[in-house]
Order: sequence, then structure tokens, then C-alpha cells
Amino acid sequence: MKYLFKKDTVFATIAVFIVMGLFSLIPLNTHVLDPIRIALTDISYNDLSFDRSEKNTGQVDSNIVIINVGNSDRASIANLLVTLKGHHPKVVGIDLLFLDPKDPSVDSLLKASIADLPNTVLAHDIRFTDGGPIVSGFLTPYATASGYINFIGERKGVIRHFSPFEAWKDTIAQSFPGAIIKFADSSAFAELKARSHTAELINYTRQSTQYITLDLAAMANNQNVSSLLHNKIVLIGYIGGANDIEDRHFTPLNPQFMGKSIPDMNGVVIHANIISMILEGSYINKIPTWLNVLIALLFTWIFMAYTIKFFLEHHLWYHLIMKCIQLTLTILFVYLGIIIREYLHLSASFSILVVSIILAVDVLYFYEALALWLHKKFRYQTIFNKSNH
Repeated sequence: MKYLFKKDTVFATIAVFIVMGLFSLIPLNTHVLDPIRIALTDISYNDLSFDRSEKNTGQVDSNIVIINVGNSDRASIANLLVTLKGHHPKVVGIDLLFLDPKDPSVDSLLKASIADLPNTVLAHDIRFTDGGPIVSGFLTPYATASGYINFIGERKGVIRHFSPFEAWKDTIAQSFPGAIIKFADSSAFAELKARSHTAELINYTRQSTQYITLDLAAMANNQNVSSLLHNKIVLIGYIGGANDIEDRHFTPLNPQFMGKSIPDMNGVVIHANIISMILEGSYINKIPTWLNVLIALLFTWIFMAYTIKFFLEHHLWYHLIMKCIQLTLTILFVYLGIIIREYLHLSASFSILVVSIILAVDVLYFYEALALWLHKKFRYQTIFNKSNH
């Protein structure tokens, strides 16, 4: 640690972050890097954590029942809602979009069944314009409540976050899971609202097999339907086959981790995971960015002190030793991020720290050349001396 408080150590550490900043400003548009960029774009520590976690193979959430409507028509869905009323569910979330009127008689039946079923939450898309939010669908006025089903990042890749509420002037729009929770558990809804997060990281704890799922077509032959649905959160939506990508999204649970090719989870199952997280209070909290930067700065400073020590005292083996240390530390910090996420429910991003460790060894060569040039031109005092190596 004898080099820790040397000015060269401090300036070399600063140089690492300056180089990082310069790299972030350079628009890299190299086609050679495209395959790597595409493969790594949707990777995060949380994805690694979910990938290795055993929680998503665990207990079935008995609070939620998913009804898969498949390709059922509106008349069948209307009849389903009439049937559900007799089973007394706690709340019914309809994760289906009814964008435009079709058959007037069928639509009339659907309107009546939605209006007659207590605690019904109807899904809708939402987009914001200068004139205010625009909500899709013509049946939302007939439901007890409605909520938007837009996911953060759904057009770009992996669904990691959801927005509980969206504000526009004096208007507060509720998300589909938030509107359901409001009926299902008032205290859980109050906690969600009190967090005041514009975006929540989704804690994926279950695959579709960890939810009770009923097929609409087979419900008539199931004698246990009433006991399964009574006082439960019922989600009505579409679940297709393994190769059916309709209403499917990429999630951190995707078995093909890098270069994902097939979306792995239906929207209704993502909503179920969000609802499970809110009910269980198993939120993932993010470590503040300023703290991540501070940790990176302090550790890079210490790492640079040891880097300079090897550079000056063991220069013959410097590059080999430091590259091995870099690789080891990078793996350790990635693993630490996974452990913190899995056991402490904290999202810790060590990306800045890992990049600084990777850059430190090579930046030191440039800093040494600059320090020696300054020494020659302006008598700058430096610990670097060519006689040492």
C-alpha cells in the first residue's frame, strides 16, 4: 500500500475514468463488432442471477389462477365471464385487447358480462401525446377498472422493468398489475404506491408452470373449477405453444442466455410474476448510481496502487500477472453482483468497476509515458523511472 497516496496513483486513477468517459463519447459503428454487440446488448447481472437461481422452479403461487383463452372468440369470452361470477373470484384481470367493435350482438353480450362481473380490470394500451394520454379499446368504460399493459423495453428486447403508474399533468394512469393489486390487497397496493418508483425491476420468481393454469376449452370438464377460482386473482389471457411467439416477450428466464432467438414468456405470465412480487413484497431495490460510482472509484484507486507496485517492482512479469488478476477480479465482481441480487434483493451494477479494472493496466502505460514527458519538459516529479524496468 506504499503507493496508495502517491500523486501518480491518484492521477492514473483519474486517467482511467477520463478514458472511460472518452470511450462513451465515441460513436462506435464498426460492423465487425455487431455480432458481439447484438449478443451482449440484453445481458445484465440480474439476468445471470435469474439464470442460476433455483427460485423459478419452486412453489406454485396459489393466489393466482391463469385462464388461457387460446383462440376463443368474443362470445366464448363473454360466457366465461358469466361463469366466473358464480365462482366468486377476488378480482378478474382481462389481459386481452378489444380494440374495435365487431358483431353488435356479441359485443353487447361482452359489455354486459364485463359490467356485471365485480372487480373486473380490463387491459389497455396507452400512449402519451401533447394532448394527453390515449387509451386503446372500446370496452374499458364497462369494467370496474382498467390498467395499461405496456412493458418498458418491449420494442427493444428483454422485459426487466415495469412502470406501476404513469403521470400526465394531474392524471395518474394505473398499470394492469397495479389496478389488480388495488382490489386484491390494499396494503400491498399502498406499499407499491409509497415506493414512488417510476420503474420497478421485475423479480421473476416463477415460470408459467408455477401458476395454476386452466384452458377455457377444458374448464367445463373440470369439477374443481369452483374451488380453484373462489377468492383468487384470476388472469384471463393468451398462452401459446413453445414456438408460438404471439404476445411473447424476452425475459431474464430465457434458457438461451446469449443471442436470444425465441421469446420465452407470454405477457399474462409476466403480469402474474409482477403481481406475485407485489403481494410477497419481494421487490428488488437498486443501489444508487452515485454509490456504484463511488465504489468503482475507491476500488480502482486501490487496484491502481497495486498495479503500479507490480509495474515498478516486477515489470518483467507485470503484464501476465495483471491480466490474470484482471480476469479473476472481473469474474469475482460479476459473481458478487449475482449473490447480492439473489440473497439481498439488491440490484448492484459493477459495470463501471469492471471496465475500470480492464482499462487500468493499459492506461498506466500511457500515463507513464505522459509522466516521463512532463518530467523531462517541466521537471514534474514522478515515481516512474526507466531504471526500474
